[in-house]
Amino acid sequence: MNLAGRLLRAPRWAVPALLAGAVLLWLLLAGAGGITLGDLLAGAVAAGAGALLMRPGTTALLRRGRRLGGGERRPPGDGRGRPPLPAPDDEVGLLLRRLCAGLGAVRVTLWERDVAEGRLRPLHSSDRLPHSVPATGDPVAWAMDQAQPLRLDRIPAWAAGPVTAAPVHGGLALTAEGESWNPAPAAVADAAAVVGAFVALRERERHAAAHARRFERFLGFLRALPGGAEAERFPDELARALAEISDADGSVVAVWKEERGQVLAAWGTGGGPVPGTYFAVMDGELAMAARAGDIIRRGRTGRAPILAHAGERWTRIPAHLTVVPFPDAAGTTRGVAALWGDAPPDDGALDLVRALAPLLAVQLQHSTELVHFRQRAHEDALTGLRNRAALDECLADERNRFHRYRRPVSLLVIDLDHFKHINDTYGHQAGDLVLERVAEIVRAAIRDADLAFRFGGEELVVLLPETMRREAGEVAERIRHAVGAATIEWGGHTIRVTASIGVSSAPETVEEPDALLKSADDALYASKRGGRNRVTIALPVTSGG
Repeated sequence: MNLAGRLLRAPRWAVPALLAGAVLLWLLLAGAGGITLGDLLAGAVAAGAGALLMRPGTTALLRRGRRLGGGERRPPGDGRGRPPLPAPDDEVGLLLRRLCAGLGAVRVTLWERDVAEGRLRPLHSSDRLPHSVPATGDPVAWAMDQAQPLRLDRIPAWAAGPVTAAPVHGGLALTAEGESWNPAPAAVADAAAVVGAFVALRERERHAAAHARRFERFLGFLRALPGGAEAERFPDELARALAEISDADGSVVAVWKEERGQVLAAWGTGGGPVPGTYFAVMDGELAMAARAGDIIRRGRTGRAPILAHAGERWTRIPAHLTVVPFPDAAGTTRGVAALWGDAPPDDGALDLVRALAPLLAVQLQHSTELVHFRQRAHEDALTGLRNRAALDECLADERNRFHRYRRPVSLLVIDLDHFKHINDTYGHQAGDLVLERVAEIVRAAIRDADLAFRFGGEELVVLLPETMRREAGEVAERIRHAVGAATIEWGGHTIRVTASIGVSSAPETVEEPDALLKSADDALYASKRGGRNRVTIALPVTSGG
């Protein structure tokens, strides 16, 4: 008779015990972090096992296991006559040893099917673990597939005697070996039900613990939300936090406004769009989720996803992709994030992000507006280059980096020759046009890592991180030649302009980055005195001087 039939024939106290066990487990799981229908069903399964354990026959089986446990010593008590709970890794083994003794078997083993390799692998045993076996054609695998207990007609090579197998939910099976007889299928099936309920409880405990850890990590992120002038760091911190709570390999965070988006931050591995990338309505998964206002999930497609644009570089094609929009309180999408990895994010993690989406949307907008404000405050309105205030900040950053890592840094000061003559001859609007054109030439001549500034009037400055004195001189000559070759049309006239440039480097020509600006400026005046339209590189520091 199966387990359900036995429970129906159990004494009257078994039904109240079943209901009480379900309610108790429900309350315990609710305290661990949220109840769903799945939680309640898991509790009912576990409660069924509890009713089974309360049956006289099964209780006797476990008592016999404790009595015949092969000389097993009782663990020390807690001072009140109760033994402490075994360590988590020992709990299944302890249960199997008691069931083994209760069944009168020589060994009870819990098996798992490895679908990828097509084998049955022993997970726990009351004694030494047997070796793994191919799943194809194996009677234990048949018992799993048919969900029926089975006496094995032949003794397997891994067994010490006749074997009976019974399925356990979730791709598991229980085997019991006798010395010269097969353990009864009904008894092994009852033992498998006990093990199944125990394993289900352990899974729920692990799930609740993981949910609690995830929630605590995200709470830590919220407690440490950057504020004030540091609020611009929010997208980077959010990308990291989202990847951590969902166990993702990588993530990106983007802002969305008026059918247009921009990637603000990226975290992790795998590739994807880089920060600063813009995307429009039909450009990829980020725009699709932002417009739909709902989560998008992609499984194993075998090809690289398109998040922001078709030119993204992926070093590894993710097995799973999830895109999550951030609507504000009114339901308007203000931001969107993408997560990818070998497994999809846990539903609990997504529920947490969805619940906090209005807060994240507002914070994301605030961070974006602050960045734009700072950019406008540090940008020259005419040329679009950074201004003097931005130069001061960047030099301070380079100073700190230089002191920590001793990496080289160079600086160019560029001055347009006879610029006053251009203004006097063609007017200030023509002079503005010349400055705009020269700014474009400078931007085109430097790397993405280099920084260009309008220092004041017709003077520009270029900061070159990780650049030695000789390479900085080559950049300066490239800029000088490009400026001299340019022609600027204004009012039917062709305007030509030349540039004088001074170059300095730390630590080759000055010992500290703070001295770069004065040193390069002195070199610039040497270019002016030497006839203009030339590059002068500051002399290197001499030992002892």
